[in-house]
Amino acid sequence: MLERLPISAATREELARLCGWYQSSIDWEYPSGPSPWTEEQWVLFGQQADAALEALRHQLGGDWIVEDRRDGS
Repeated sequence: MLERLPISAATREELARLCGWYQSSIDWEYPSGPSPWTEEQWVLFGQQADAALEALRHQLGGDWIVEDRRDGS
């Protein structure tokens, strides 16, 4: 689906990288259990996700609505 967005190849690659990285935050043997990530890993991921979200919103422009649902809403 990322290939359909009118964004740069670099942003597309970063979003794909973050999606893959996020998968490692889940214990796939017990998905509802605690994450194997440390607090530091969550902070670093959050910082990089924020930067990617800002780039995505900037490149898509005001005609798009990009929601941040990390808070669970």
